[in-house]
Amino acid sequence: MNNLFCVVVLLGISYALAAPKPTTCNNYDCPSFTVVSSNDNYEERQYDSANWVTVEGTGGSAMFWKLFRYIGGRNADNKKIEMTAPVISRVQPNADDSGFSGNRKMSFYVAMENAPEPTEDGVYLEKKSLNVYVKTFGGWARDAKNLQKAAELRQQVPAGTFDSSYFYTAGYDSPWKVLNRHNEVWLVKN
Repeated sequence: MNNLFCVVVLLGISYALAAPKPTTCNNYDCPSFTVVSSNDNYEERQYDSANWVTVEGTGGSAMFWKLFRYIGGRNADNKKIEMTAPVISRVQPNADDSGFSGNRKMSFYVAMENAPEPTEDGVYLEKKSLNVYVKTFGGWARDAKNLQKAAELRQQVPAGTFDSSYFYTAGYDSPWKVLNRHNEVWLVKN
């Protein structure tokens, strides 16, 4: 009887570890987080420490393709790595929210503990854990919409509790998905 109980307990633990992925992740692996608080305007999340592969630059598609080549096998192990979600970009808004200034940092979450080192210039691994305020929205996340949603979020969260010099954009969908798109902007909590 004790052996049967152990099997049931082990099966229960296995089931708990194999919980379904959030629907916003579109069946991709996503970084783990805990919802700290939530209201009608935003959610506060604590992201666990995880590996991210990152590149810095001024434009989106060139940065994306460098990261995509990394997961395609341009790494020290020549290993193909599954695509994950979200693709995040750290951006600095102009003082008047009319655009961005400075370089951007784009990152893919790497769903493995021992990620292979990148081999392409300018691509690097970093470990991040983030406590962020998150605003979600649908449609296409162009720069103007990201700026608008970040400005709204800055007005909705408690003043002085976040770094106002930058924010993250988070995209969860492939460029070929037309309907029911899921996007986010993140303010990093102080």
